[in-house]
Amino acid sequence: MTPEDLIELEAIKRVKYAYARCLDLKLWDEIATLFTEDADQLGRLGVELAALPIEQRRAVLLATLAGRTAGEIAVIDGIPLGTAKTRMAGRE
Repeated sequence: MTPEDLIELEAIKRVKYAYARCLDLKLWDEIATLFTEDADQLGRLGVELAALPIEQRRAVLLATLAGRTAGEIAVIDGIPLGTAKTRMAGRE
């Protein structure tokens, strides 16, 4: 793994942590700023989302773009609630 890869992984971890924090504390307005701060960040977000496993990416997108809760995601994907929460928090 190159130093650039490590930097990218850290960036992904920071976004995932910030997102999970916003979900846990129900900071809905902060989620919006997290993903739309500037065009450069938005481009990086796309790269970071693409790096996530498909199941996790689906949960994150269902929550952020479709406004689905962990319970709704669990039903939609046919998975336990804890698994949906884990996918949304980025610990998968």
